[in-house]
Amino acid sequence: MLERLAADYFSWRGRIRRRSYWLRSLAAAPVVGAVAGLGALVRPFSPAAAIALAALAICIGGWICATLVVRRFHDHGRHGWIGLAALFAAALIGSAGHWVGAGLPAMTLSSVVGLALSIYVGFVPGMRGPNAYGPDPVAD
Repeated sequence: MLERLAADYFSWRGRIRRRSYWLRSLAAAPVVGAVAGLGALVRPFSPAAAIALAALAICIGGWICATLVVRRFHDHGRHGWIGLAALFAAALIGSAGHWVGAGLPAMTLSSVVGLALSIYVGFVPGMRGPNAYGPDPVAD
């Protein structure tokens, strides 16, 4: 069972179909939310533990998001690095904008990049048939 979870949520290899992308994203959200919520609950008692739990939630959620995006890009026959670059750009634009005093425009641009990426990986069908990243997941 742990091998299956690791393959579903932490693997960078292969392809996944849109349905798997959405189901895995929806299944991961409550887990990440529970870790973050636990951090909020312990904050009055241990700020350090709250920060650690928040960081853990960000790391788990970011990793899962990145692996799912990479495998959806693989399904389109594209390098996963392109998807990672888009994720990184969205985060960097939002963060940098805050520090240079352009918070709202930067967050708006960051949101547009994130939305475009979400639409691409979540709604655009992948390639039919096998490609360099593996067999067609729809055929499974």
